[in-house]
Amino acid sequence: GLLERLTLQARYYLRGIFLREAHPMSKRPEAKLNPLQQLTYVGLLNVLFPLQIVTGLLLWVGGLFPRALPTLGGLAVVGPLHNLGSWLLLTFLVMHVYLTTTGHTLTSNIKAMIDGWEEIPADDTVSKGAR
Repeated sequence: GLLERLTLQARYYLRGIFLREAHPMSKRPEAKLNPLQQLTYVGLLNVLFPLQIVTGLLLWVGGLFPRALPTLGGLAVVGPLHNLGSWLLLTFLVMHVYLTTTGHTLTSNIKAMIDGWEEIPADDTVSKGAR
């Protein structure tokens, strides 16, 4: 059901949110993150952060020991990889800040992050087809 839930979630963020449709995933204590959030955080923690650390260290070591970098493809490979990681992190940051404004009110998600409490309306229903 992961692919179906990811599709529902992506469709909601691309279209449904602007049409004020119901959120396809309800919040529950055992499922605080939706599938898109889960996939994003897995990618950040297991791919993007390590990529940035490793390529950053390689660039640093390449500056200290220039002969070490060519064995890994040189600056022509490591530099663009590090740059791509930087753009992906910046994109995540912009999207993350934008999505904090998509709660029940403009600041409700930010308030929930600060005080640890979130108001979930009693009529918070799951769209048809979501699990």
